[in-house]
Amino acid sequence: MAPGAVAEFLEPGLLNFDLVVVEAADSTPSDHALGAIVRGRQVVLVGSPSAEPGSILELCRARGMPERVLPVAYGRALSPSVPSMEGGSREPSHDRTLEEVIAKSLTRSGYDVDHEVGAEGLGVDLAVRDPDDPNRYVLGILTDGAGYHAAASARERDRLIGEVLEGRGWNLHRAWALGWCRDPDAAWRRLLQAIERATALDPSIGPPDLDPVEEASGTWAAQIRALFESAGAPSEPWTPASPTGSADESVPTAPDVPSLEGPPYLEADFQVRLDCAPDQAPATELLSVVARIVDTEGPIHADEVTRRLARVWGIDQIGSRTQEAARWALQQAERDGEIQREGRFVWSSRGVNFRPRSRREVRSDTLRKANMIPPLEIRLALGQIVEGHVGVRPSEASELLTRVLGFERLGEELKDAFARQIQKMIEADELHLRDGKLYVA
Repeated sequence: MAPGAVAEFLEPGLLNFDLVVVEAADSTPSDHALGAIVRGRQVVLVGSPSAEPGSILELCRARGMPERVLPVAYGRALSPSVPSMEGGSREPSHDRTLEEVIAKSLTRSGYDVDHEVGAEGLGVDLAVRDPDDPNRYVLGILTDGAGYHAAASARERDRLIGEVLEGRGWNLHRAWALGWCRDPDAAWRRLLQAIERATALDPSIGPPDLDPVEEASGTWAAQIRALFESAGAPSEPWTPASPTGSADESVPTAPDVPSLEGPPYLEADFQVRLDCAPDQAPATELLSVVARIVDTEGPIHADEVTRRLARVWGIDQIGSRTQEAARWALQQAERDGEIQREGRFVWSSRGVNFRPRSRREVRSDTLRKANMIPPLEIRLALGQIVEGHVGVRPSEASELLTRVLGFERLGEELKDAFARQIQKMIEADELHLRDGKLYVA
């Protein structure tokens, strides 16, 4: 990387940070470098091809740089063998905590796993051999360890390496530290399912025979980790429990970071045992049923409450009387202070702990419509995404929202719904838009 270049990284279990390359310590950084430092993520590592870390720190302090700036001896920390998007040898990192966790768990489950398979800067972090044919790899696993950070752009690295490897016949699975930290059981199940699907594929369609790369050490990521340790940041990412459920007492507690996809949306699923229609039921019974629906699914659109009322009552066709009964119950519950409302969306007043939910496997197709997603839920997910990324473009936030809520693609209706809530949070001073990126206010 040349002086003035900027690269973004995510160290597993640590923080998003930028590495900004400046000139020698006795020179004035360019406007581009200064701007990148000021706008950088929570931690900015400033490196120089020739200066010592101490002199870089003095330069930053003299220029009034933020306290989050940490110096790194860039010239010594990066070696010619570090992989790049332009190619080159692939030096395995010894900063492979997540890789080791996954590899050990798979080994305990009976799978044969190889590390660092591939060459020419294009390979997989872990490769799982076919249980029935040890000479064949069925799945390649990419993680966001130190090798992931070597690319100047994480998105480019993900896209290009994925395209090349899949073009060579690899079945790929991506294991990101955030997902494993937040919900290791779900991440483990997804990995096992990926292996099962890959194993079931035609054996003639698979990756080429590649030999594991020899071990190496002394990578730049180790020096960056040591720098974080000296600054008081956590030195190890969280280690998920073993597949058997036993926990290592030495494992730190998982940090509170958002997972990529929210928990499944739970739909009210019970039966009302009354011989009369909703509009003929006692008021207390009708209010109780509606309250149970809202407690389970809130925040929820009023029309969806009506649909769920018909379902639990065993009604196939929703008529005007059922609609009127649901409408009356919601109005009465609001007057009684039992529910709160935003537009046509309602939720319980009893302090429910809301979380963004995935609609991937819902029974009611209408829940997948953009106009049925509660604005409150969108804003909650937005806040978590922006806080977790510490600066993200609105378009990227919308893409992440799509995945959090369990949608396959970002259509125009979803895009408009998300854009409205982004603008609303900016106007409410809940988010700030600086230099094209969103930040928590």
